[in-house]
Amino acid sequence: MNPSAIDPQSGTYLVRGLNWIGDAVMSLPAINALRTNWPQRHICVVSRHSSAPIYARLSGPSDVIPEIRTFSGRCALVSSLKNRAFAGGLIFTNSLSSTLLLRLGGVPNLCGYLRGIRGLWLKKAFKVDKKVEIYHFCFRFLSLVRLLGLKTPFSLPKIEAIQLPDRFGLPKGFKICLAPGGAYGEAKRWPTPLLAQAAKIILASRSGTAIILGSQSEIKDCLKLEEALRGGPTTINLCGLTSLNEVMSIMSQCALTLANDSGLAHLSAALAVPLVSVFGPTSPLGSTPLGRAGLVETLRAPAPCSPCFKKMCPKPSKICFEPLTGEVAAKAAFKLLDKNIDLGPKAAIWTQEVGRLNWPSQIPKNIKLIALEPTAQTPQPPVGSLIIKSKAVSNQNLASALHELGFSTARTLWISDNHQDLNAFSALGGLTALIVTERTVENLLEIYQSPKLPTLTSPDVGWALDWLADL
Repeated sequence: MNPSAIDPQSGTYLVRGLNWIGDAVMSLPAINALRTNWPQRHICVVSRHSSAPIYARLSGPSDVIPEIRTFSGRCALVSSLKNRAFAGGLIFTNSLSSTLLLRLGGVPNLCGYLRGIRGLWLKKAFKVDKKVEIYHFCFRFLSLVRLLGLKTPFSLPKIEAIQLPDRFGLPKGFKICLAPGGAYGEAKRWPTPLLAQAAKIILASRSGTAIILGSQSEIKDCLKLEEALRGGPTTINLCGLTSLNEVMSIMSQCALTLANDSGLAHLSAALAVPLVSVFGPTSPLGSTPLGRAGLVETLRAPAPCSPCFKKMCPKPSKICFEPLTGEVAAKAAFKLLDKNIDLGPKAAIWTQEVGRLNWPSQIPKNIKLIALEPTAQTPQPPVGSLIIKSKAVSNQNLASALHELGFSTARTLWISDNHQDLNAFSALGGLTALIVTERTVENLLEIYQSPKLPTLTSPDVGWALDWLADL
């Protein structure tokens, strides 16, 4: 799309943000990319009232219009939009209703993914293929910005919490946040006994307090957890009592968050609070929380029926969660709490196979390229790459070769569209980025059953390198 079609230099630009907290967090890299293109342009975000505080912390000239999901609330939104002049808008949501509300409000030049019949009301409707549905959500939203013809550097979702007055009298010292809820449905909630077991193990080792957080709709789950912790560690249940701003303020004071695949998990990662996130019927490929180095542990176990993405589990027990015991989660938590974070130099491995995946001409300055030794018949690596001899390309030999060059596997990224290559490097403790191609679509079920999923799922190499650079 020609950037001039959206008048990139002037006029307020509207973004229809995401309704759920986790989705809102994952859209921040896309909005940051808009800001990179338009440092001084005013950006107005419309979002559901519940996620509006996420967007209230945007840099540069901006504001947020909350949408209240009642007839009168939507009429008020339309009226508010009509009273302002917009140059255009980008819609992150998939629904027809959000598109129609913006059109009723007089917002011109609306762009978004083509979903159902809503393309009739969009200036530009971008087709969605099967590959887009596999991207991590951060890249699904960022891809929309790219389709506008704009520059799209990737940066991790980050939120700076505002410290609010403590009206709950929370104790000082070591605190962990427990988030047992999940708006999508009951199936993806880690069973309460397992979450309680993990919290007890952690707080038996490090004396402190468990803070239970959740929304009004999650009170039942939070009360169950509070009961499971009775007689154990000191527990304060604040479910349904806090605003989202207060949740961010409280969470930022905690040493750790234990959560399902939920909005609060993404919030914790964006706030740089160490996080153990547990996945069952949903897939980390598309929605693992992206956080800074050494601050996120995503737990999942391959199961024949996972990911099913069902809201209610049809089986007698959630078999996708059974291997993810409290002991497993506590072990992951202690790894984060011990803060043995490797902050050594970063490297990305270039191979002959992935040389065809459109490596960018410029590599982030804080990343060194390491190439596996080419032959006369294979493409030559980029100029300046460090070379690993071919005899080192096998499990522990590769780890040793990296060490000799001054790099660790924990700070080295293997990029490929071949998940089997990534599995081998994951076994060495390395970072992996799966580049989504037709091969990915064909092998998706096999990928889901891998012992360990890729660290990142990206449409292209450039964004994978941006992600590594920002860790």
